[in-house]
Amino acid sequence: GEYLIAGSTSTFGEGQEDCYLLQVDDNGTLLFSRTYGGPVMDQAWALALTADGGCIMAGSTYSFGIPTRGVYLVRTDAVGDTLWTGVYYDDNVIFGGWGYAVAECTDGGFVVGGESVDLKVDLNGEFVWSNTLLTSTTPVHTFCEAQPDGGVLFTGYGGYVVGGSASTDSPDRIASIRWA
Repeated sequence: GEYLIAGSTSTFGEGQEDCYLLQVDDNGTLLFSRTYGGPVMDQAWALALTADGGCIMAGSTYSFGIPTRGVYLVRTDAVGDTLWTGVYYDDNVIFGGWGYAVAECTDGGFVVGGESVDLKVDLNGEFVWSNTLLTSTTPVHTFCEAQPDGGVLFTGYGGYVVGGSASTDSPDRIASIRWA
């Protein structure tokens, strides 16, 4: 078998800290090693394999000229070559800027569970929707799973929901909380 490992490194790469993806075989022989990111801090917190044999990493970034920390997604092919990257943030700093969980959806898009916010992008990394949760303490979703009906299951820890907001890229898309 082969093992795909994601994390962060400050030893080499483009910036102060970069997302790091490597693949090894059963004997620990390195099959490939790649870094992703910009000039500042980029961290990988979650990894999921994709139906086409590639992967997607979710994490956080301070790079790419954004005014605050943002959710960072890196989509690769089976040998770690970049297919696309995406940075998602909120100028109001309600967005937590951390992607702690990621999963592929049945429509080919991806959902991200994070700190204070969950979001969905399409198969090309274009923003589809986000849910921002306002709670007594910061909620963190550390697991997400796409459901057959198009919904998403999120689990994690943090306060109870006292409010929130949802936004989408078009009026015909719905991002709502069924229960909390």
